[in-house]
Amino acid sequence: MDSTFADRIVKLDDGTDALVTADGDMIDAVAHYYYGSHERNTERIYEANPGLASWGEILPAGLVVLLPPRIIAPVIRATRKLWETSRA
Repeated sequence: MDSTFADRIVKLDDGTDALVTADGDMIDAVAHYYYGSHERNTERIYEANPGLASWGEILPAGLVVLLPPRIIAPVIRATRKLWETSRA
C-alpha cells in the first residue's frame, strides 16, 4: 500500500479527516488504507463527497476527499458455561 497516504491525511477544522489526493489515487485504495477494507467503505466515501465520482476512477492531484468516521463494531465473544448453577 502507498505509504504516502498517511502523509496526506489532514484533520479539518470540524475534526473530520480528509485526504488530499495525488495523481493516480483511487478511492477503493484509499478506503482500504484508511478503514482496513474497501468493502462498503468505498461507497461511504462517495456518499460523503457528492460529485467525486465525476472525476472518474483515477483521481487527479489536489482534491480534498472527506473520510467518514471509522465505524467500530463491538466485539462479540462466545461464552462457555463452566458448570450448572442448579442441582436437581
